[in-house]
Amino acid sequence: MGPNRAREISFTGTPLKAEQAHQWGLVNRVVPQESLLREAEMMAARIASFRPEMVAGFKRVLTEGYGMTLAEGRKHERARGFAHYRAMPEVRLYAAPHRPAPRLPT
Repeated sequence: MGPNRAREISFTGTPLKAEQAHQWGLVNRVVPQESLLREAEMMAARIASFRPEMVAGFKRVLTEGYGMTLAEGRKHERARGFAHYRAMPEVRLYAAPHRPAPRLPT
């Protein structure tokens, strides 16, 4: 979301509907209320299925690299010794579009 929309929200105090928040990039997706807990649990299960140090490393590198160009970000990953994670099988699978998300017991 850009600074002008941030100002609009801040200055007017106008509540946003879920679809508008999605369009403005404030949320990644919108799900029906009755599916919200299940969707959140599935996302948490998928993240939890990876090595904690890998998830923490991704989080750290992404946070530190916010605002960098792609070239700067790649250089930053290399400097942090993070490039080796890309060779890990679970990272390759994580990035594969065909990998199904973990399912919770019903």
